[in-house]
Amino acid sequence: LNIFALTPPEFAAADEHALTTSRSTGVYGPYEKALRRKDGTTVSVMVGAAQLEDSSQETVAFVLDLTERKAVEQQLLRIQRTETIGALAGGVAHDLNNILAPITLSLELLAERLPATDDQEVLRVLGDSAHRGAELVRQILDFSRGGEGTRQLVPIKPLFEELAPFLRQSLPRAIDVQLHTADDVWPIMANPTHVHQVLVNLSINARDAMPDGGTLTIEASNANANLRPAPRIPFPVGRSYVRIVVRDTGLGIPPHLLGRIFEPFFTTKAVGHGTGLGLSTARAIVERHDGYMDVVSTVGQGTSIVIFLPAEEGVYEDRHPIAATAGAHASSQPRTVLLVDDEAAIRAIQERVLIRAGFQVLTAANGREGADVFARHRNSIDLVITDLSMPEADGRALTRAIRQMGSTVGIILTSGYAPEEEIEEGRRAGVTRFLYKPATGSQLLDAVHEILAAPMANTTRSAAPGWD
Repeated sequence: LNIFALTPPEFAAADEHALTTSRSTGVYGPYEKALRRKDGTTVSVMVGAAQLEDSSQETVAFVLDLTERKAVEQQLLRIQRTETIGALAGGVAHDLNNILAPITLSLELLAERLPATDDQEVLRVLGDSAHRGAELVRQILDFSRGGEGTRQLVPIKPLFEELAPFLRQSLPRAIDVQLHTADDVWPIMANPTHVHQVLVNLSINARDAMPDGGTLTIEASNANANLRPAPRIPFPVGRSYVRIVVRDTGLGIPPHLLGRIFEPFFTTKAVGHGTGLGLSTARAIVERHDGYMDVVSTVGQGTSIVIFLPAEEGVYEDRHPIAATAGAHASSQPRTVLLVDDEAAIRAIQERVLIRAGFQVLTAANGREGADVFARHRNSIDLVITDLSMPEADGRALTRAIRQMGSTVGIILTSGYAPEEEIEEGRRAGVTRFLYKPATGSQLLDAVHEILAAPMANTTRSAAPGWD
C-alpha cells in the first residue's frame, strides 16, 4: 500500500517535506492531509511515521481517520458562530428597537389626528411593518438567549391571522399558503413570539422542500385527550391539546433521515444554505411549552409536521389585540411620572403620550439626572419610567438610588435588549416591571395604569406585577 499514491495533488508538497524530514531524522509528522478513496471521494486523515532503530528500511506508521473529529470541529464552529450572532444581535437589537420605538409610539397619536380611511390604512401598514421588524428582532434574541419568555393566553385564530400575510409576503409566489382554523379552537398558554417562531421555522423548511413551488397548509384543531396522535408521542390521558399541522407538498424526507431531522446542526442542504437549527429550535420550543412534535413524510409527496400544545380547554374568547388610543387611558386624576431615557426621540414621544393621557411628566436624559430630579420632586412623583442602558448611570443604578432614598414608588424599566442576568439584577434592585421596546403607547399606558391601580404597588417590592 503506497499512501503517497493515494494522495491528491494538492498535498504532494507536504508529503515531499515529510519524506525529506524522515531521511534526515528518521521521523516525520504527524500532519494532516487527505487520501483518495476507491470511489474517488476523499477522507481527512492525520499521518506520521518513525523508522525502527535497528532497521532504516522498516517503519512504524499510523493513519488516523479525522472524519468524526472534523464533524465535531464544524459543530463547535457553528456553536461559536451562533454565540457570536447572539452577542451581535444584542447590540443590533438595542439600536433597532430604539429606532422603532418612536415609530410605534407615534402611530397611535397620528391615528387620532388622521381619521380618514385612506390615512388609517397607511398607518396600519406602517404599524404592521414596524411590529414585524420588532418581532423579527425579538425572535433572534429569543433564540440567542434560549429563554422562556413571558407566557400568556394565546388565541389561535388571531395568531394565524397575523401569520398569514407575513408568510405570503416572505415565501416565493410559487408557494400557495393556506391557513385554516375552526372558530372553537381552544387558546394555549404560551409565549406568542416563540409559537410564531416555530411556525415560521417550519414554513421555511417547507419552502426549501418545494423548490418548484407547491402548497403550504397550516391547520389547527382541538385534540381529544383520549385519542393518541402517534405511537411515538407520550400523550397524557386527561389532558387536552391544540393540534397544529404544518404540511407541504414537497420532496419528502427519506426514511433513513427521519430519525435525525431534529438533531442540532443536522441539515441536508448545501454548505452555506442551512444551519441545521430550524427544526431543532422548533422542537425545543414546543417541548419547553410541555408539548410534543411528530413528523410524517413520504418521498415525492410531502411532509407533515404535527405539533401538540396544551390547551386552555373551554376558553373560546377571541382576544385579538386591538391597540387602544391614548385618550382611552386618560387618567381621572393628575399623577406625575418621571421619564428617564437618553434617546431624545423616544423621550419626546413617550412624554406626549403620557401628557395626552392626563399625566404630568418630568424628564431626564440619564440615570444621574433622573436621581437628581427624583430627589427634588420625590413627594410628588407617582411612577418612574427609565431606560436600562444609559450613559453616566443606567436604569438599575437609578433604581438603587431611588430605593436608597427610602421610596417604594413603582418603577418601569424599559430596554430594546436586556440579557436575563440584567433583568434579574433590575428586579433585585427594586424594579417593579420590565417593558420591552418598542412598546406601543397603549402598552406603555397599560403598564402604567396597572402599576398605579395595584393596591400594594407602591408600598412593597414583592407585590410587583409580572414582567413583560
